[in-house]
Amino acid sequence: TVRLLVIQKSDTVVDPYTSSRGAEKIAQLITQIVHSDSFMEKVVNSGFQVRDDYGSDLDLRRKKWNKTIEARQVPETAIIELFVYHTNVEQARNIAKAASTTLQTKSSEYHGAGENVQLREIDGAIVSRFPMKPNIIVNAIAGVIIGLFVSSGFIVARSRKAHGFDTSDAVKIRVMGDV
Repeated sequence: TVRLLVIQKSDTVVDPYTSSRGAEKIAQLITQIVHSDSFMEKVVNSGFQVRDDYGSDLDLRRKKWNKTIEARQVPETAIIELFVYHTNVEQARNIAKAASTTLQTKSSEYHGAGENVQLREIDGAIVSRFPMKPNIIVNAIAGVIIGLFVSSGFIVARSRKAHGFDTSDAVKIRVMGDV
């Protein structure tokens, strides 16, 4: 995870509300740009040893890149959070650093405000011990299967406890209540 702050400079006198709303709009735009082919190429070629293991088919390349990186704008702020998911922790760190640096140095190519907008890293790259997104479908199926096994085992164990294992008990007829 990396957090970036969008800072909008102005040569003219602009009230703080207008300036902050402008920075929020630029942050919103940048969260969409992170998923572009152009941005992906800049990150891969940034010099941070990011492996280009996204394939050559453009559609599959985009899908894999979109699963690798996610950008969110913190609501009502000009803060962008970048989340990077990769099976290799070192690659996740390299991609996060490369994406952050690319946004800081080349964001003017995307927003059109030139040098009047800057991005500053406010929280450096932190990599989780579990850098992959959970696979919800696989986890749900595994949960159902494990739940079936556990509940079946519980039912069998309870049934055996109630009826016992001794064969002599199987011949006896139990009568409940008064006769």
